[in-house]
Formats: sequence, C-alpha cells, structure tokens
Amino acid sequence: MKTLIIQTRPGIGDLCVFLPAIHEICLNNVNSKIDLLTKERTCAKETLEHDPYIKDIFFLEDFQKSNLIELKRFDKLGLKIDKIKLIKIDVEGAELEVLKGFGEYLKKTF
Repeated sequence: MKTLIIQTRPGIGDLCVFLPAIHEICLNNVNSKIDLLTKERTCAKETLEHDPYIKDIFFLEDFQKSNLIELKRFDKLGLKIDKIKLIKIDVEGAELEVLKGFGEYLKKTF
C-alpha cells in the first residue's frame, strides 16, 4: 500500500509538530514508507533527508506550477474499500468539501 501525506502548513516548525504522527502512520503499516507532499518553506528535503520513514518528498509549489494535480472525488476513484479507519484532513477550512467528496464511503464507515 502506498501512502501520501499532504502537509500544507507553511513552516519547518509545523512539519516538526506533525512528524510524530507521520512516524506513527508508518509504524502502523509495517515496512511502509510514506511520500510527503508539503511546502518548500518547511525545508523538508534538508530536514528529513535521512528519515527512515519517508520515501519521497514533493513540493506543492512544483505541482501548482505544472498543473499535474487532477482533483477527483474520493468516491469516484473506483477503490474497493469496505471501511475507512482514519482520515487526517488539514485543508485550512475546506474540511466539509473534502468530506463530501468521500460520499458513500463515509456512510459505510459510520
């Protein structure tokens, strides 16, 4: 299973605050490393270069410039998921819109 964590807070301090949670996600998925999508201001490449839990680091700014990100509703991805165990959302006030995109998956979970 591949895991992408999106951390949109702007600074290195914000990244450090969330680092224990990132490690916990990896520890709960045995032998897994995560990909991290964050902002350049976090200095993630320099800070986490040798972190054993992080596979790749990508910057939001690179994706925004290249238009490589295609937005899709989660419930339209065609995934076979019976029950969602964890949703971590930090989208600066757009949480409701993100949750709406989960559609039927949330109804099955609760």
